[in-house]
Amino acid sequence: MTKNLRWRIPLIAIVIAIGSMIVYPPSEKVLKKEQVKEIDGNVVERTTLEKSWTRFFITNPIIRETIVNEETDKDGKKVCNKVVEYVSKGKIKLGLDLKGGSELLYKVRVDKKEDRPGITKEIIEVLKKRIDPQGVIEYRIQEQGSHRVLIQVPGATKAEIESLKNRITRLGKLEFRLAASSDSPEYKEALEGKQVPGYYKHWLRKKKGEEGEAGKWYLVRNKTEISGEHLFRIYADRKGIEPIVGFEFDAIGKSKFGQITERNIGKPLAIILDGTLYSAPVIRDRIPGKGIIEGNFTQDEVNELIAIMRAGSLPADLELEMETMVGPSLGRDSINRALIAGTIGGIFAILFVGIYYMGVGWVANCANALNIFFTVGMMALLNATLTLPGIAGLVLMIGMGIDSNVLIFERIREEKAKGKSLRAAVKAGYEKAFSAIFDSHVTTLITGVILAAVGTGPVKGFAWTLILGLIINLFTAVFVTRVVYDLFMDLNWIKSFSMFKLIGVPHVNFISYRFILIIISGSCIIGGMATFVMRGNKKYDIDFTGGTLVHLHLNNSTSPGFIRTALGETGYNEAEVQSIWSGENLTQFASTSDEFGIRIKGLDDEKTKQKLTEDIKRVLDKTDLFAGIDFIEPLIFNLELKKPTDEMAIQKSLKDAGYSDEDVVSITPVNQLAKEYLVDISGLEDVKKRPQLVGAVVDGLKNNLVFHEVKITLGEITESLQTQDVNMQVSKPFVDADVSESIDPAILNFELNKQGFGNITVTGRSKESSMARTNKLRIESSRTTLQDIKQAVKGSISVPSVSITGNEEIRVELKEGISKGSFVTMIREIKPIKGVVKGVFSMNAPAQLFAIHMRPLSAGKVQEKIKEDIISKFKDHLYKEKIDVSFEPLKDASPDTEISTASQGKESNQAQFRMTLSKPLKKEVIEEVLITAGYPTILEQGLEEGREYKSVEIALNPRNTETAEKAIKSAFEISQPLKRIVSIGSTVAGEMKSRAILGVIFSCIATIFYVWFRFGDFKFGSSAIIAVIHDILLTLGAVAVADYLFGNMKIDSSMVAAFLTVVGYSLNDTIVIFDRIRENMGGRGNLLTPQLVNDSINQTLSRTLLTGVTTIGVLCALFFVGGHEIHGFAFVMLVGIVVGTYSTIFVACPMLLRWKGLSPVSQVLPRQNYPMQGKEVITKKR
Repeated sequence: MTKNLRWRIPLIAIVIAIGSMIVYPPSEKVLKKEQVKEIDGNVVERTTLEKSWTRFFITNPIIRETIVNEETDKDGKKVCNKVVEYVSKGKIKLGLDLKGGSELLYKVRVDKKEDRPGITKEIIEVLKKRIDPQGVIEYRIQEQGSHRVLIQVPGATKAEIESLKNRITRLGKLEFRLAASSDSPEYKEALEGKQVPGYYKHWLRKKKGEEGEAGKWYLVRNKTEISGEHLFRIYADRKGIEPIVGFEFDAIGKSKFGQITERNIGKPLAIILDGTLYSAPVIRDRIPGKGIIEGNFTQDEVNELIAIMRAGSLPADLELEMETMVGPSLGRDSINRALIAGTIGGIFAILFVGIYYMGVGWVANCANALNIFFTVGMMALLNATLTLPGIAGLVLMIGMGIDSNVLIFERIREEKAKGKSLRAAVKAGYEKAFSAIFDSHVTTLITGVILAAVGTGPVKGFAWTLILGLIINLFTAVFVTRVVYDLFMDLNWIKSFSMFKLIGVPHVNFISYRFILIIISGSCIIGGMATFVMRGNKKYDIDFTGGTLVHLHLNNSTSPGFIRTALGETGYNEAEVQSIWSGENLTQFASTSDEFGIRIKGLDDEKTKQKLTEDIKRVLDKTDLFAGIDFIEPLIFNLELKKPTDEMAIQKSLKDAGYSDEDVVSITPVNQLAKEYLVDISGLEDVKKRPQLVGAVVDGLKNNLVFHEVKITLGEITESLQTQDVNMQVSKPFVDADVSESIDPAILNFELNKQGFGNITVTGRSKESSMARTNKLRIESSRTTLQDIKQAVKGSISVPSVSITGNEEIRVELKEGISKGSFVTMIREIKPIKGVVKGVFSMNAPAQLFAIHMRPLSAGKVQEKIKEDIISKFKDHLYKEKIDVSFEPLKDASPDTEISTASQGKESNQAQFRMTLSKPLKKEVIEEVLITAGYPTILEQGLEEGREYKSVEIALNPRNTETAEKAIKSAFEISQPLKRIVSIGSTVAGEMKSRAILGVIFSCIATIFYVWFRFGDFKFGSSAIIAVIHDILLTLGAVAVADYLFGNMKIDSSMVAAFLTVVGYSLNDTIVIFDRIRENMGGRGNLLTPQLVNDSINQTLSRTLLTGVTTIGVLCALFFVGGHEIHGFAFVMLVGIVVGTYSTIFVACPMLLRWKGLSPVSQVLPRQNYPMQGKEVITKKR
């Protein structure tokens, strides 16, 4: 055995042993199970049912108790039999998508005065930092309905959840207040029990108003001297061995804190967090802006306080409304299919590498297994969660691990072909492959580090998995395998590196195809990105857009797979289903449940059409008008009626169906001309704007309006109104005008303005309706103007047939009938009213066919449709709550006694009873149940609508009370299948999307500079990044086109990680070929030519195909076997790997030549000194 193996083998063994200790047990394991009998809380009998030998290696196991039965013995003592399990928590922490976790629903408690739009979103941003300060936990947080926050965190122990709840609800408000010194008069008064103005007693480690140990209190001022808003840094520190919290203020805080401490030397400074006094150190000197908070903390308490203060204070209180446990968002059936797919893919990769490279291939497989083992171990050490995005990182890591081994094997093959001995070939193979392996890993590592620094959520999870995997892969692929091969050669177990040969070194002129393929790539990118843009929000999953959350309650337990299949049959193929469990004694997940959380993005086109048709038909059928709907697009349709109807009637019908004016874009009678129209304009209620708006409409339509003469009589000019009421005084002269028919004051105002009389005001004479249509008007202006009006206006005036209805709409009459489309065009061309026209409606022009354009359905309408569909689909399985009912006669209700009482306004012989329910119900629900039972008229009168009642009076026939009571009791099974149906916000914030894009941009820039440094030329890095951009755009376009054609390809948070995987793979593939180009340049005078590039591609083609086939084989298994829930994830990676392989050959390499400005001409590049290649050159010289 060579000397270096004597330390390398023990090192590998030690690392494997440490990894085993970290990972064990990978999943939850029961260490010991006992049956315990307690009497009055004391254990009297304990029997061990099972135990594991590994329990000695586990400290602080979780204790889980399940009560089997409870009873009281003959002595009155309480006997309890329970099963106690000592459980070790699994070290591999799975995320919400793979295992599920805890769900917490919080209500935002805020005063109406302090409430403001967006306050819930502010709280969510603070909570994100509190829940996951290190950025290694996968969680879900979103706005639910109004002023509610829904939080889901991966499976955790009860203690962890309690700690999280405390961290969530604490306000995080830090205050510094001065306290009275012990020798001050105020303190002495407080000792005597007196109230000290401006001060209060605050006990140590207690909230204000709570009392603690005697003497451990401070007399604290009511005024806050400085708050935590000026904190610059919060950090963990130690005072001796005691954990403490250190803090430092910003510039403003330092100045203020320094002044406070300088002026109050000798006084205690109380440090209060969320109302609790933690310490009150005496000020000894001026403090420049740093300090500590101590209070006998544990390290966990210090970490929690730091997380809360770093996240910032909450703008409002949070109240826990509901706590449940949820199953995996992917569904256990989907996870099982994914596991089967992963197993198939893994077996394919193992067999392919093992068989193709024969014996040495199995060493590579072992290295890859170690790679996964160490990466998962590091994630367990960091307490990070493994999620689908994390698995994407693992897939990329495995691909790069295989690639590293293939590079080494192919190099060894080349060295053996040169006639070198086995040991020399292995040594040279490792040395020559190292530069490609190192550069490809570093460029991908740069991407991972930047994404971890700027990314959030799944992006950060992917990045950490990638970083750990790449570092470990360098260790396993280069160090571990080399040790194994050296050991085997020393033991003479490997005598030759036998391996199959798929292809030799072909002589394909790849560069000659570059122009046609670049044109094809460009066309595909343009087409794909056009589809991507046109798809709008349709291409995004609920993670990005938000949607509807339904809490479904069934009568029996079932699997989430059954729910998901049923929803698919109903048309909700992309619904996410999670099991929900609730109850105080719930301690672990089960395979079935009777409650489910269903997340639905929205209604597809067919569902939208169904909803519109159902609602409109329901209303129009009441008047027997509905004939049919012909949809042009989901929100644009032709409504056909059985008989002609006015447009306003259709508008009213839509309102009756629940569609307001804001929901309707337009209603247009088809092939129908109208002479009268209503124009809905905002601002008509304003006295000053009204004449301007009316004038603009009249002026714009003057060639089409009907004008008619009205007689007008003008009175004398009056200076002021003679009245005792000072409020009726007017400042301007006026003239009263009487007209032969009622007109709007604004119309006369406009007509007089048109004749050149400015600065006038026309109103009605009635103070209560000065703007209303009337024949008694008043004109106000200067005396001179009024005199001119009297001279000019004599006998009659021509006015347009325009009137104002309800301060909202202008009604116009046209000379000839025109279509609504033409009239709308005319209105739009009137510039002064642009932006204030809310709608246009035809009048007195009934039609049988209307073209209607709707806006996207409101959240309420979407929820209505989802509710209807779910209740219809699961009608035979819905949960019904049994309400216990009791009857108490108020009078003698025996059959022999008849009492005449009034019920429902009719005289009959009835007996009165008080019906008591086990829980309060609304009056409407009680009535519905009684109708179902066959007794619709027995309920007392005078009950309020919407109010809940626990007891009501009823009147029954005394001869059949028993029959009635049985029927009523059996009818009180209330169907309450939907506990909640609410709108939910997106889990992927805009910040995550922008940070992911920013991370990719920074990664590209850093990669360009790194490759520039390593390869000695800027153009290598630029070419690699152009290939990456090509791959991202092509893959994005492929996803958009696939979703459009086949559906179920929505972009979600796991797809973000898949896109980042494409970036990593593309970089890795490109750098490997660039490394061979660099090496070949060193042997050909440092000249870059098309022939050299072709040769390099051909030389590495075997490695490119082998790596691609292996990785694609794994992804094909995921795509075809893994189930539709991970179709999108697998599709992105599959397309990305294929495109990445293609772009390396046909985009990156041709771009390298293009950058150099070469066709047949050569160009010299700067010579680089690379140690490994240098060694070979020196050998050749010798």
